[in-house]
Amino acid sequence: MRVLLIVADALRADHLGSYGYHRQTSPNLDGLAAQGVRFSSFFAPNIPTEPAHTTMFSGQHAARHGVMVHKQLSAVPRPGTPWLPSVLKAGGVRTVAFDNLADSKAWFGQGWSEYHNLRHGKALLDAAEVNAELLPWLARNTEGPWFAFAHYWDTHSPYLPPETYRLRHYDGDPNDGAADGIERWQAEPSYPFAYRWQVRRYGAFRDLDFVRGLYDAEISYLDDQLARVFSALFEGGDDFVVIFTADHGEVMYSRPGFFDHAGLYDDTVHVPLVMAGRGVPKGVAVGGIYQHTDLAPTVLARFGLAVPSPMTGRDLVEVAVNAPDAPGYEAVYLSEGTWEVKWAIRTCDWKLVKVIDPGVHQRSEDELFDLSADPAESVNVVGSHPEVVDRLELCLRRAWEELLGSQPDPLRVQSLQGVPAQAWVDAAASEQPAI
Repeated sequence: MRVLLIVADALRADHLGSYGYHRQTSPNLDGLAAQGVRFSSFFAPNIPTEPAHTTMFSGQHAARHGVMVHKQLSAVPRPGTPWLPSVLKAGGVRTVAFDNLADSKAWFGQGWSEYHNLRHGKALLDAAEVNAELLPWLARNTEGPWFAFAHYWDTHSPYLPPETYRLRHYDGDPNDGAADGIERWQAEPSYPFAYRWQVRRYGAFRDLDFVRGLYDAEISYLDDQLARVFSALFEGGDDFVVIFTADHGEVMYSRPGFFDHAGLYDDTVHVPLVMAGRGVPKGVAVGGIYQHTDLAPTVLARFGLAVPSPMTGRDLVEVAVNAPDAPGYEAVYLSEGTWEVKWAIRTCDWKLVKVIDPGVHQRSEDELFDLSADPAESVNVVGSHPEVVDRLELCLRRAWEELLGSQPDPLRVQSLQGVPAQAWVDAAASEQPAI
């Protein structure tokens, strides 16, 4: 058995064709979904990158493993946290990573038989550079057992697609002064950081939809590069499973946090999950709620290995085989501690977001969204449904206490320390020229 886990950084589900997007951004991923299974309601409970990947590889919610925040030295997994690559390696499976997260946190380098660090001193990577190492490796390793992890960064800001893709999904004039102007972005508290990290790289523009177009162009470029990976897998025989997902999504420009991954809206926590290969049903869409904690048990099951008791989650291939009868979770419990400190509960019908620290964007009001009537989460109805708020908050608090056990709440600890993104914004503001 060969299992390849592909994670696209900052890819929101609803910008893929198979998830209903009206632009043709992802024909190859859509084709993979048609050959396998697509999970329509798959969530990243803990965002952004470092918490999300820790949740994926530990098979635990961040309230248990303890990593609730990105780029902070004090955020480390608790002792005894299970780790998928280590469990696989101990079970006789060759484990291989094509990644660079170990540059930031040492635990991402644990448990690998081979760790191909793709950064080579560069701040930014593109999919062709990942494929330059991944594809020859796949060609040499057509037999298992192995588990490989490939991490693609193209859909993470800054959005710098190849020139031939740049305007593929944008038809306007970037400098149209009548368009939705950049002034709204410039008024954001986070803008100094955005300017330093991405705005200055895009050239002159006033229309924010131009930046959306760059993001979609990155999806198309990644999709084309992934087609080569899918072909290599299928040509190497049928004893494989490929799993494609994302660590978190991305806010566009309809709410604060422009073109970044702040907040617990579905923009940032609803991510794609597509699987295909041996034992995976074909042409199935699973509608129930599932989450990142399910990935580690799913991979272990492919190799017939027992799931360590500290891991939670379900075998998603088994779920797909039993679809549409598989009910999914009644709720997922969401967290963010990097740009703002918030926690949330999301069911099929409702989402309640509770504020612990409003952070950089100073959104201090709790939010309730009626997802059945308002799937875009555009109207906060927290004041008009007190009974729903009470019911959901009780569920959230009880579930959170169960997840924590006797451990301190890392979100509360983070609120005392302040959000790390504020330091990024302050540093960028000291360098930014006057607008």
